[in-house]
Amino acid sequence: MACYSTEDSEIGDIRVDELESLVFVAGGRGGYRPDLLLAKMTNVEAEMLVCNCCNGITWEACITDELHKTGCRDCLKISGLNARPWEKGRKLVEGLACKCPLDMRGCAWTGHLRDLGGHWDECFKRRKECTLNCKQIIAQDCIAAHVQRYCPNRAVTCQYCGKIVQARIISNHEANVCMEIPTPCPKGCGYQVPKKSVSAHIQTECNCVGIPCVFREIGCDVSVNRGDMQEHLLEDCPQHLTQLMLEFKKMTGKYEEAMRRIEGLEREKTIMKKQMADRRGIYEKITSDESDDAMN
Repeated sequence: MACYSTEDSEIGDIRVDELESLVFVAGGRGGYRPDLLLAKMTNVEAEMLVCNCCNGITWEACITDELHKTGCRDCLKISGLNARPWEKGRKLVEGLACKCPLDMRGCAWTGHLRDLGGHWDECFKRRKECTLNCKQIIAQDCIAAHVQRYCPNRAVTCQYCGKIVQARIISNHEANVCMEIPTPCPKGCGYQVPKKSVSAHIQTECNCVGIPCVFREIGCDVSVNRGDMQEHLLEDCPQHLTQLMLEFKKMTGKYEEAMRRIEGLEREKTIMKKQMADRRGIYEKITSDESDDAMN
């Protein structure tokens, strides 16, 4: 297989991919670069196979009828010379031993110019576009590492919520989307809690939030930070005990009053039960007398 298509094309067609920029001289319009060869050509070979126009090894070797001048097909056409394909020269060129143009990247392939195109299709040092469509051009043997470690489009797992996202948006995900990321308490208590739990933390746990004293119901109207509540209870213990005693006396008085009312109601209940029993006896006697009169 030749390293480039042998089909006829218009003069000026541009071979612009990486192969052409590394293999051909003069931006894709000349012959093969001589430094691709493994061995220096003999004087005879150089005389026949080096293009006099571009000084490269003839690409699509042609020969002129008038001057028997040899050179690249496009070079001779650009020069205005009538040339015809030179089959012998083409075969000689394709049989030259060469190395991969990517030897500077570490490719150790060697072969003949006719096989260079086939090798290029499989060369692991050839640059290709990332398979995850990040638009980066990478040596083929580095694509796997790029995809696994460096590609901005690779899948990564959020260390906080476990959701899988692209690496290029993981920072935004953690900053603005993830609800499990540890977040400093906005009240400054020093704790970090999952973002979704900040509100509950402030309401039930944060030591920097002011809350009323647990003895509020018995008269202590002090509000202190949740973290200082224990100290407040210890410092104001005598006052709280006094308030408890006063409240106890109030409750005792209310209890005694309630008991007196209950006793009074019990007495009223007993009296009412007796009255009801008396009235029931009278009603039964009247009903019995009326029945006797009716029978007589």
